[in-house]
Amino acid sequence: MTGPEHAQSPPEKQTRAISREEADRLIADAVLHLPSRRAAKRLLNLYEQSGPPVAVFLTFEGVDPGAENFEEQFHGNYFGSFTRDEVIQTGIEIAELDVALERFLDDQGLPENALDWDYDAIWPFIRDRHLLVEEGEYFHVFDAGLVWPEKEADR
Repeated sequence: MTGPEHAQSPPEKQTRAISREEADRLIADAVLHLPSRRAAKRLLNLYEQSGPPVAVFLTFEGVDPGAENFEEQFHGNYFGSFTRDEVIQTGIEIAELDVALERFLDDQGLPENALDWDYDAIWPFIRDRHLLVEEGEYFHVFDAGLVWPEKEADR
């Protein structure tokens, strides 16, 4: 498979932060080191369309911004940018926890609104299943199989 290396990252190392300025610097540096103007144009176009998550993606081990299928790799590993509560709600839906809760309530004869989610309690569960990069009030969500660079993994 051509693309980023995949391995399980330790849960406590799953979250990072990035600023727009840092993202701009990462992209500018990457463009300087690309093998062709065509590759640079592809990267700049993707950055213009998708913003800082593209710069974040460049920081994972094994990512080659000069690869012909770089955009495809990015979209295959990037799930979107959400607020904390949206990340939790999406994680609940992906893990089908909401379906399990509905079944439980139905089995017990309880109304749908009998229980509410405690997002603070669920946050570590969701956070440990994705790589999250915080930018202001949003989290850029990536596949947990990606690997942070070794120099950052020691943070």
